[in-house]
Amino acid sequence: MPRTGYRPDFRPDGFEPVNDRAYEAFWDHIDSDRDSMTTLAAHHSPDDRHSYYVIHNGAVTWGVPGEPQLVALCLERDIPAKVYSFEHATLPLPAMAQSWLIKRGCPAEAIASTRPAPQLLENLLRVEQERISQGWSAAMGRPGSSPTRYRPRLKT
Repeated sequence: MPRTGYRPDFRPDGFEPVNDRAYEAFWDHIDSDRDSMTTLAAHHSPDDRHSYYVIHNGAVTWGVPGEPQLVALCLERDIPAKVYSFEHATLPLPAMAQSWLIKRGCPAEAIASTRPAPQLLENLLRVEQERISQGWSAAMGRPGSSPTRYRPRLKT
């Protein structure tokens, strides 16, 4: 995936979290490590209601060995209300982050890898991500773990 910039730009101008829980969750899971994050890929819908990111969190390298360092982030904005909500997941491989974002509405071609060598493996992971990530979660001692969701449905 092409590098799109050093620090993530979440386009927060004029937007507030949809509620206090979303504010705390965004700080805890995303914004508190922002200085250690590198955007690997990003896509914004033409109407700017949705933004999708694959982010490397460099702060994780100082944590528990083996913890995933990639964050897949889906931001949804309610333009008239000037609020946002989000979903995120931490995953070990870029293809798994891409698959997670594609399932949330990101166009596959907008977040696709440009490296040809691991293309076959990445295609397999994109298709089989659900089954593979369940096995990965169990292997990491997280039976039944699921991505964090702080995203009440916004009115459209």
